Amino acid sequence: MSQEEVVERARLSFQTGRSKPLEFRLQQLRRLQSFIKERQEDIKDALQKDLGKNFIFEMLGLLGLIFGSPSYIWKDI
Repeated sequence: MSQEEVVERARLSFQTGRSKPLEFRLQQLRRLQSFIKERQEDIKDALQKDLGKNFIFEMLGLLGLIFGSPSYIWKDI
């Protein structure tokens, strides 16, 4: 499936007004958190390569915030 097809499919689904069940959303948050944890070094390396060494130290704090976000969201659901 092409990127354009994925975007179009997402738009059509959104336009139906249907919402995903809570368990699906929680599962997606868990997967996101797992992905970020697994790829944290790759993300850090890419940021350092793209944005520079000084900037990476600022971004490491942001990665911690991003990594913690799904857990924070779960508390509000």
